[in-house]
Amino acid sequence: MKKITSYVIPYPEKKIEHEVVLLIDVLRSTTVISYLFEYGAKKVSMVRTVSQAMSMKGEESKILGERKGLKVKGFDFGNSPYELKVQYEKGFNFSAHDYVITTSNGAKAFSKVCENSDVMAASFQNYLKICQYLETADDIGILCSGTKSCVSSEDLYLAGKIIQNFLNKGQYSLNDDSNICLALAGLTASQIIEKSSHALALKKLGFINDLNLCFSEEKFSAVPFSKRGGLTFRCF
Repeated sequence: MKKITSYVIPYPEKKIEHEVVLLIDVLRSTTVISYLFEYGAKKVSMVRTVSQAMSMKGEESKILGERKGLKVKGFDFGNSPYELKVQYEKGFNFSAHDYVITTSNGAKAFSKVCENSDVMAASFQNYLKICQYLETADDIGILCSGTKSCVSSEDLYLAGKIIQNFLNKGQYSLNDDSNICLALAGLTASQIIEKSSHALALKKLGFINDLNLCFSEEKFSAVPFSKRGGLTFRCF
C-alpha cells in the first residue's frame, strides 16, 4: 500500500528519507517560494545562514529572508509574499533574476531533507497541483517546519488538507503524525489564524497582509521542485 509519513516538526533524531518530501512552512517561506515561481522566477536556492545568502548576492541574484520575522539588513526582500505581490504589481521583472532565501524555520527544515529526498515546496497556493503530480507516488513524506522547534498549527493544517486530498483519491497508510494533521483538516483558515502563535506573532509585527495571502488558495500552476542532494528549487 502507498504510504504517507508526516513529521509535525523536524525531529532531530529521525532520518527523513522518502521518494519525495513535501516541505511546509506556511508562515512564510514555502509560500514566498510559491509566489516567486508564480511571478516568473526560474531558480530559488534555500540556505541555512545569512552569511551563505549574502555570499550569493549579485547583479543576477536577489536575496530574501528574515530573522525573528523581520527582513535582514542588506537583503533585497524580506520573507513576505505581500512585499513580492506589491513589487510584481509595480512591474518588477522577477524572471530577470535568480533568488536565494534563508529563514528561521523553513530553511532549517529543508536542510534536514534535501540530501536524502526530492523535495517539493508546498503552500496553500500549489498543494492541489502537487497532489495531482503525486497521484502515482508510493512513498510520500510531509515535513512541517514548525516554529523554533515547536509545532505550528498552520503547517499541520495544510498537511491535513494535503493528506485528505490524497485519501479522497486512494488508500494510503498513515503514521500517527499524519493522523494528527488530518484531524485539523476540518477547521477553517480563520480558526487556525486566531489560535496560531506564529500567526499572532506576525500580526504584532504588522504582517496581517501576509497572513491573508499565506492562507489563500490561489491555485498556482508552478510547483517548486528540488532534486535530491541539491539546494535549489526549480519550476516543476
